[in-house]
Amino acid sequence: MNSDSLEEFPRQEFTESKAPYQACVNVASMILPLIVVATAGKILPDFPAKILLGVIAWCLIAVACLVAMWRALSRMDFNKPTVILDTNAVTFLQAGTKVLSWSAVSKVRFRESGQYRATKTFVFQMANGGEIEFVPSSIAGMSARQLFDLIRIYHRKFGPPVTVVPSYDSSGWTGNDDD
Repeated sequence: MNSDSLEEFPRQEFTESKAPYQACVNVASMILPLIVVATAGKILPDFPAKILLGVIAWCLIAVACLVAMWRALSRMDFNKPTVILDTNAVTFLQAGTKVLSWSAVSKVRFRESGQYRATKTFVFQMANGGEIEFVPSSIAGMSARQLFDLIRIYHRKFGPPVTVVPSYDSSGWTGNDDD
């Protein structure tokens, strides 16, 4: 492998996006206090300041939930790579480490499934006949399709050579042979 291909195909590390987790934290910190205040409103007897106390309680609980959830979120390591591409292999670090050598991968496919085709899956067909599936969660800065296209480029460059099957020539049965 020459140095030009190493410069053209550098080691690339992709991390998980923080945005979906941040959105969940913000929504949950608004809904949980609402549930607590609504439940307390059903239990407590009616009195004139009940609405004002409910709003104040909701604000305090929302702030407490937001702080607690943001602290929990800050403990997650979003700098750790979840997918690593290099000249030797593709490595997935999400649920257990899977290192797939390019020489062992015979084909890479992209599959969309589920409601609104929301579940994206990378299917690696191995040279031994097995299949390994990887469902990427949100990758920071790129879509699953863009990541698949990049994986396919690396596979074409560093994977095993593809055997070319000759195409079917219909001129043999049409009688239009070139003599």
